[in-house]
Amino acid sequence: MSKRHAALPLAGFACVLALQVCTNGSEKMPLPSIFFQAKTIAIINDTDESYVLGRASDELRKWGRYQIVPNPHDADLVLVLAMREDLVGVEPNASTDSYTTIYGNGNVTNQKSTTVACFDSRTGRKVWSETRAWGSEFGNAVVALIKDLRKQVEKAEKEMAKP
Repeated sequence: MSKRHAALPLAGFACVLALQVCTNGSEKMPLPSIFFQAKTIAIINDTDESYVLGRASDELRKWGRYQIVPNPHDADLVLVLAMREDLVGVEPNASTDSYTTIYGNGNVTNQKSTTVACFDSRTGRKVWSETRAWGSEFGNAVVALIKDLRKQVEKAEKEMAKP
């Protein structure tokens, strides 16, 4: 490994450490202004579970902050729902001198996680994302993550309203 490549992981670690020190390890980064300017939101269900789109739509309607539109091109924000099995390890392959990634399998009890990510539709840039492990039902994790986003937006609005 060259010196340049050896320094990359160290630089990444330093950035994470600096972020934890700046945020005291428990606070979240401030939300971008797009969350307060946006009027519309589109949902992309990037999962194999069709029912979660309804659960996410219902939760956003309860919140009432954004109008849900069907086409991401017509939205200010794009909410992407994703589900994946968690990476649980790597397995060496002696014959090819390489490694194979191992995702949740029979040896690991359903290690799956849900990610809800928000993108600025004008720039395509991710502006918020959270991931949560889930147990028996994916839809519950989606609802919980949308509730987390709502709390963050409402808290930020209260902070901005203070004199």
